[in-house]
Amino acid sequence: MKHHLYKTTCTCLTGALCAISNTAALELEPLGRYGQSDPEVYDESAAEIPTYDPVSQRLFITNAATASIDVLDIADPANPTLLFSIPLADETISGPSSLVFTNGILAVSLVANPKTDNGFVAFFDADGNSLAPHVEVGALPDAITASPDGSLLVTSNEGEPNDLNTIDPEGSVSIIDISGGAAVASVATANFQAFNALEADLEAAGVRIFGQIYTDTGNVDDEGKPIYSISPTNVSQDLEPEFAAISPDGAYAFITLQENNAVAVVDLDTATVDGIFALGTKDHFVSGNELDPSDKDNFIAKIRKHKVQGMFQPDAIASYQVNGETFVVTANEGDSRDYDNFSEEIRADELAEEGFAFAGGKGLVKNEKMLGRLKTTIAPPEPTIVGTNKDGNKILEKVVTYGTRSFSIWSSTGDLVFDSGSDFESLTAGLQFDTFNASNDEPDPDKRSDDKGPEPEGVIVADFNNTPYAFITLERIGGIMVYDVSDPANATFETYINTRLGANVEGNSTIDDDLGPESLVFIDASDSPSGEALLVVTNEVSGSTVIFKVLP
Repeated sequence: MKHHLYKTTCTCLTGALCAISNTAALELEPLGRYGQSDPEVYDESAAEIPTYDPVSQRLFITNAATASIDVLDIADPANPTLLFSIPLADETISGPSSLVFTNGILAVSLVANPKTDNGFVAFFDADGNSLAPHVEVGALPDAITASPDGSLLVTSNEGEPNDLNTIDPEGSVSIIDISGGAAVASVATANFQAFNALEADLEAAGVRIFGQIYTDTGNVDDEGKPIYSISPTNVSQDLEPEFAAISPDGAYAFITLQENNAVAVVDLDTATVDGIFALGTKDHFVSGNELDPSDKDNFIAKIRKHKVQGMFQPDAIASYQVNGETFVVTANEGDSRDYDNFSEEIRADELAEEGFAFAGGKGLVKNEKMLGRLKTTIAPPEPTIVGTNKDGNKILEKVVTYGTRSFSIWSSTGDLVFDSGSDFESLTAGLQFDTFNASNDEPDPDKRSDDKGPEPEGVIVADFNNTPYAFITLERIGGIMVYDVSDPANATFETYINTRLGANVEGNSTIDDDLGPESLVFIDASDSPSGEALLVVTNEVSGSTVIFKVLP
């Protein structure tokens, strides 16, 4: 594993943007913006997932605040305008979760009401006219992706439980054939039932399987609250597909299983899951993998080595080829299960209170200025016990935490090829010290250090001037990291830009704030209205969509 930090040049344009870059072959320049910080939709996911139609020169954006799709005209990319919206909610549908435009078809994944029922995919043309009846897919389709030739759609059906954990649908992956058009679309669904008998093997490999089902016994406790019996879920219920990347040859889909810290490989021809590979953990005690684990250390950006293992737990995923070999790129956000009846979250100092000692010194996990505040888990992977102290307490080797504050490149068989190490925290600390690891809705620096830091969320890989680049959104502090990934084992930092400003508290946001970048789409110069390459970024907290010009 290698990572790189470069001597950078920093430009902070007061009241406008902050940018930092290596002597870059690519830079991003803000060009147009729509939907800036409308108080009515602030922090309501009014701009979450974008897609683009080069023929009509329109952007389509999921708007969870209104349960609709917003259609923007970007014939003039500097002045995007709202043309109309497509309403999608009814008594059986709570709203859109994702969308993709391909071969003249706008395909939208829809979450059922309730979310534990099977979801749907709807089809529209660029003018918002329905092309065919909805088709049914698995429960909670969290993302929809199109194959490179546009003949197939893939939905990642998360199958998340309800808040009480009394219903937990199976996770699945639906493959929709639209090669003959939306009117004759057919659906095949790949499930994980064959893995139910392989639970022990998956756990031994490092796949996290720990879900629970709560069954109401009909009895109540002394306070009148229901008493539940608890049983484990099976593997197919426990696995929760999050996002899909389809291989460049269109043969396979790589599916992130975020909470499970794994990736599934689906054969799109047979609609079967070929295998699951566990992603393991990243050692933050290794030089180059440092992190800031505390929001109470009285020092912003205290980035150092700690005896902490980070679970990769990627959200978005992308794939690309170099010299005919397929590579997979992940944004390692991290995520926990946290429901009304069950939460795996615990802070490191609470482990100490439970009688666990720590190989690095128990004071480190008791001290909130060190590791005490860091979010860890009561669920797998089981902590490595390296002995017992004189008080009989089990000594933990390392603390496990969510996400790795990085992006990674993997082989198609799950071998780690590259990780960006501590780049994201180090670079943002050098550029935006006053908002380092801030939340996406409050400006206080260091606030997210004890959680998942900058929280890389979205990732795409796109070619610009015959070079593949990875574009990664940082959900919390904001902004886009860009890396040259032409040499997968030696990816190099290219540039970072953040259009976030200062006062980001709800009700006190300025019109130019861009908060909570969620997803992005690259528009090649050949498809662009302006004849220049563009990058579109949607910001779910501010509800703004930003169009960047991509410059050499």
